[in-house]
Amino acid sequence: MRLRAVFGAVLLTAAALVFSCSSMRRAADSAPVRVAYQYPGDTGMWKHIFSASDAYLVPQAAPASLIIPHHDITVSQQNSMYKAAARCVQPDVIVLVGPDHYEQGKACIALPADDVEFTAPDGILPLDTALLGRIQADERLNGFVSVQRAMWKGDHAVYSHTPFLKKYFPEAAFLPILLKPLAMDDEYKAFGTLAQLLAEVLPQNSLVIASVDFSHYQIPRVTALHDHATRDTIQNREPPRFIEVDSPETLTLLDTYNRLRAAVCPVLIDMTSTYDFIPDDMVESTSHQYWAFYPETAARAIALFRDGVAATGQRAECADYARTRNQTILVCGSGPLHAGIRTSWTWDRYRTAADPAEVLLRNLAGKEARFLSGFDALIFDPEPGSTFTRTLHGTTLRVDSVSCADAENFAPPPKERQTVAVLVLSAESGSSHSLAEYGHFAACYDVIVLRSDDASIPAEALIAEQPGSPRTTVQLGTCYDPAGGAVSGAVLALNWYNGRFHAESFSYEAADGIIPAIHQFPE
Repeated sequence: MRLRAVFGAVLLTAAALVFSCSSMRRAADSAPVRVAYQYPGDTGMWKHIFSASDAYLVPQAAPASLIIPHHDITVSQQNSMYKAAARCVQPDVIVLVGPDHYEQGKACIALPADDVEFTAPDGILPLDTALLGRIQADERLNGFVSVQRAMWKGDHAVYSHTPFLKKYFPEAAFLPILLKPLAMDDEYKAFGTLAQLLAEVLPQNSLVIASVDFSHYQIPRVTALHDHATRDTIQNREPPRFIEVDSPETLTLLDTYNRLRAAVCPVLIDMTSTYDFIPDDMVESTSHQYWAFYPETAARAIALFRDGVAATGQRAECADYARTRNQTILVCGSGPLHAGIRTSWTWDRYRTAADPAEVLLRNLAGKEARFLSGFDALIFDPEPGSTFTRTLHGTTLRVDSVSCADAENFAPPPKERQTVAVLVLSAESGSSHSLAEYGHFAACYDVIVLRSDDASIPAEALIAEQPGSPRTTVQLGTCYDPAGGAVSGAVLALNWYNGRFHAESFSYEAADGIIPAIHQFPE
């Protein structure tokens, strides 16, 4: 009996402890989640940040949306952008959309619970609980939305912006949204549905802000090339799903929202990168672009902006897509890659790809496959006898592939003004050819590539005379030897932008028969 009484007392004590712990847990769970801002508590620093940089020159009209990076190295430029925007618009509602960096969202669209408090040096941002409820209740988004609490504390996609939002838009209701990275097709469809919902329910005086950094994990020369393709895509209002930014998901949602709100005039305000702050040719770079999107009624304000911005230090150039060629491509050397011509490259994060080209070129693709994902087109080994065409940024890329045996009878099409023309000549195994034999094709092509599928001859590229650039030959070499012999050569990146031309070659050597990462930073 006595043992039973002692045992009972122990059980009661344990139960009381469990009840006490669970009550404490419930009390803790019911307490608001407070999300700190960047440099929390340092109000002196924030006063300095707010006053240290001047407002950007921007069109004097109310934008429907903005793109502003979250990389903390850009804090002065963030301030300049917000300071300028606040002089043109004081929205009733601000929706901030960005990437779920740490993949904490239980669904592809993450929303904050209504008791999450986003703090700033000037106070707490008022959460738009009505809009939060509308998104939660929309049946079209069933299964694609999660409402969460703790994840917001750690994601700089949001907390890097909150001090500026509270400072410059103190009365605006606020709702942050985080989107899953590496989204699938059905999730992209859900992002489009969310954009449609926002366009339906947001008041006219609203502002949607995309919190997005641009090119990652490249040396500055590569970053600059990728930024050309990205700028062209946004400026020419083309789908941004495959550009090299940290959240194409966010920019896809923004693109849909802008179309539905008739914000059809994108204006680049400035561009920066890590190199501007750390001028080292081998620095691991992140780039940043600052955009504002306006309705057509802002055309006069945009024209005045373009007249005045050249006198500033802002990198706000806009290409003439109707009358200049704009294209950024990559050309590789000899070897049986079976990669053909690619217009995008996605990250095989878990190494599950069955595509032999993806497996072979995994090293070249680099960290998160970003080296290959930043070009308009990747030209590897197109099938002889084929022609590839694609129009992007007002420019048609045409790639004709011809075997050397058929080259004598090949009649090239006439050269057209708005076309970048590439000729790929494929040498047969054991044959002897040189690029000099085919120089006459330079009258019709911007680039001529001589390569072999079996790696029997190193590839060469002839760049025909371009604006400001003489005729040049580049040794591309061999990028894949199936026998595992040593390979060496270069990949050739070519950029046409607004009447100018630029070429970059990136050399490599490898002892195991497959091209390595190009001046990149391994996982």
